[in-house]
Amino acid sequence: MMTYNVIKELEITPSTNDKIALLMKHRSDEDLRQFFFMALNPNLMYGIKKIPAYRNKTDKYSLALSMMELFMFSSREKTGNDAIDHLTYILENTHEFNVDLIKRIIKKDPDCGVSYKLVNKVWKKLIPITPYMRCASANESNYERVNFPSMIQKKADGLFINTICKEAAVFHQSRNGKPMDLLGKLDADVLKMLPGKDFVIMGEGLVLDGLGGILDRKTGNGIISKAIHGTITEDEANHVIIEIWDIIPFDAWEAGEFKLYGYNQRFRLLQKIYSQPEVKINKIRIIETATVNSMDDANLYFRKMVDRGEEGAILKNMNGTWKNGTSNDCVKMKIKDPADLICVGTVPHTKRPELIGALELESAEGIIKVKTGSGLTDFDRSLSPDSFIGQIIEIEYNDITEDKKTGQKSLFLPIYVGVRDDKTEADSYELIRERSTQNKNK
Repeated sequence: MMTYNVIKELEITPSTNDKIALLMKHRSDEDLRQFFFMALNPNLMYGIKKIPAYRNKTDKYSLALSMMELFMFSSREKTGNDAIDHLTYILENTHEFNVDLIKRIIKKDPDCGVSYKLVNKVWKKLIPITPYMRCASANESNYERVNFPSMIQKKADGLFINTICKEAAVFHQSRNGKPMDLLGKLDADVLKMLPGKDFVIMGEGLVLDGLGGILDRKTGNGIISKAIHGTITEDEANHVIIEIWDIIPFDAWEAGEFKLYGYNQRFRLLQKIYSQPEVKINKIRIIETATVNSMDDANLYFRKMVDRGEEGAILKNMNGTWKNGTSNDCVKMKIKDPADLICVGTVPHTKRPELIGALELESAEGIIKVKTGSGLTDFDRSLSPDSFIGQIIEIEYNDITEDKKTGQKSLFLPIYVGVRDDKTEADSYELIRERSTQNKNK
């Protein structure tokens, strides 16, 4: 029960430093260490998407023994109905406090405000980092590393998804390793791609609107996020598609590096898979891609994407290898504009109401209204709302938006930068619009 008590105490501990101190205090608790290892390790996948119904009967299994039993699922020793039956048996013979912890492990979410980064500060390198290749930032020095001709792709406006095919089982993960339960709606398409092989495809999750189009980012990502929380409906999952741009062997993904083939060869493999007439794949699609011979060509393609309402474009070297971390072989082409807005209020955090979840911001005359929590640190969130209300807040954003029903103007993807102590007046809507137009023209 001690491990359970520590987790519950972590739930109500808002400060990151206090969480670390609490974990350090219980660092010798092997059950606590194992709990985080099993709940946060992206390479442990249990293959159980829904906790079965159960009825507590005995306390036969200790927490340590219950966790050991879960390795039977990650090793694929028990799968399908056999796995469900065995999990039911474990839950029925484990103390109710420990059952709560087992559920969190199966869901791959400690649900106590503790990330793998924080855990690794207490137990060095306990949690392997979920492999993810980031694109280099949009700046002149990074563009100079691009070799033409190169490939350029639409920067899809959705939610990143790793789709893993291992031993004929399909798993979906967010970029930070959280499992995404899409109710098996894309499994058939994935299994057609390379039968008998273990592989990982990277792509952007998007949601169809029922008319063949794509839902806006906010609505679509809200639906896909339900797959992380286990609340997505059958109908919603049926409308999810993934636009993919890369494929590598599972072992290489797990190792964090794949040098055998350059990007052009990996992308041609995707094209070859889709060119086979007997392979009909509907919900996994290849992302829009073109070849460009100069930076001028790349800028024209980027402009076309922005005019179409996309987030931007990604420029890629044809011989680029795949690696975990930031790659200089792929560079973002993305517009970001600055704005100084006045804070008129705050919104409580959904899980920790005592913390700030988001700031409510407006332009000088109130024409633009937007909320943002992105960019706020744990320290920022712990401050009194009075630290922000009435202050000028600097943000960065991608575009000016307008609600089709109400006409209310807002900002797309706003990110908190900081408080402008040197300013007492917010930017007007006209100034924000003019600056945004100038940047797009550039």
